[in-house]
Amino acid sequence: MTEPRHPLTDSSRSLGWLLSVFVLVIALFESGGLRVWAQRLEIGPWRSIALPVADTLHASLAPLGIDGLRQRTLANLQKLRRNDAPATAPTTVAATCAATPSANPWTLITPPASSFLTPFSAHTATPMPGTASAPAPASSIDTSALSAITLPLTTELPPLPAKHSDGPRLVALVGDSMMSVGLSATLLRGMAGHPELKPLRAFRSGTGLSRPEVFDWMHEYPVMLDGQRPEVIIVAIGANDGQGFVVDGKVLAFGTDEWIAVYEARLTQFLDMLTRDGARVIWASMPPMRNAKHNQRMLDINRIAYQVVSQNPHAYWWNITPYVGDPDGQFREFAQEQDGSVTRIRATDGIHLSDQGAALFTPTLLHWLESSAEPASADIHRPSNPVASP
Repeated sequence: MTEPRHPLTDSSRSLGWLLSVFVLVIALFESGGLRVWAQRLEIGPWRSIALPVADTLHASLAPLGIDGLRQRTLANLQKLRRNDAPATAPTTVAATCAATPSANPWTLITPPASSFLTPFSAHTATPMPGTASAPAPASSIDTSALSAITLPLTTELPPLPAKHSDGPRLVALVGDSMMSVGLSATLLRGMAGHPELKPLRAFRSGTGLSRPEVFDWMHEYPVMLDGQRPEVIIVAIGANDGQGFVVDGKVLAFGTDEWIAVYEARLTQFLDMLTRDGARVIWASMPPMRNAKHNQRMLDINRIAYQVVSQNPHAYWWNITPYVGDPDGQFREFAQEQDGSVTRIRATDGIHLSDQGAALFTPTLLHWLESSAEPASADIHRPSNPVASP
């Protein structure tokens, strides 16, 4: 006498087969992606296990040529994306950036217009000695000096020189997901329909300056530009850089003197590459983060960036905290509009900006790009004491 079949057992077996097929398909078509994921893991035990497995899987599937097809498909999609112009309403940049309640309705953020003084007109920290043209990993900052750097809460955009040519002003948007999520979309919408501004997309999520073996910005950035020379570069990068890395087989833990020296050198080399043709660079700070540990690491990243950028005559470090932080310069997830409604200005991960969050300061950038006269200020109503925050 045969035992009756149990539907629950059959369902579990079917689910198991389905999951197996799913894993097999992922392994076949995404072995390259799994390898990149393993490479991007923070240095540690989990990466030591995952990376050899992903490398072996990728190598064993390489003869099938699937990854090459995948890379070509992604490249073609990227080209299509670069050629697509974002749709926007037929408004002018000046109208978008006008300091009116409808253009900037947030009750806590009311940047007034002011004349240009210096790139760091209020609460300016004096950079440590050093030169931006010396990329050798002999840092002017150690752990004690790094913690002593007080970031300026108020920074102003410097006057923008006249255009180099009669054509549109080329503006490169550069960075990791801090540029690609929220900020780039808002800037692209603001620049669309204005022939005097031509945006160049040069951003890639999941990248940074700390791990060139994962994504080498020194090699990839010129490829992204495809021979074009931007006059202005807006940079938002660093969210993935708060981690250790390996140099000459040695693991350098985040925040150690050796780590600081290497990271400072990489940031300097990257900035030198951006400015070598005379481009003006606006280096946006990392905003305050929700997670306390990540927030502290981004504060250190900001300090190193401020140290390096302050020494380059073509670059300016711009603190966006007055726009997206709370009155104390700390993380703020929501903002209240003048009608009393509440809008999310940060993504749910507590890291990235929402489109509405980026829209708090992109009008200032757009107004600055449109005019080479007096820039808009990042000054706001805030406590009288300076706040050393991301």
